[in-house]
Amino acid sequence: MEALSEEELKKIILEIFDHGSVIPSEHAREMMRERGYNMADVKHILKHGALKKTEFSKKSYGYRYHIHGVDLEGHPGAVVTAISNLKIVIVTVMGGVK
Repeated sequence: MEALSEEELKKIILEIFDHGSVIPSEHAREMMRERGYNMADVKHILKHGALKKTEFSKKSYGYRYHIHGVDLEGHPGAVVTAISNLKIVIVTVMGGVK
């Protein structure tokens, strides 16, 4: 499977929001607590942010997509995610990232 383009990624993210599930990893849950994010912030960044980096991980999840944007309060942040079978796996979140 090849990496998704930003346009393809956005389309799939919106489809998953409507018909799939968004699952934060244990690490992502820890980072969300630490950085004061909730799932609404994460979804806002995914929906309105921009794809800044794509990487492939042989260890887990395959392609990871780094999406940068702002949370619901307008603070910059990023969400690293993987897409699989109508699921978005949140790998981690980062605050203060432009």
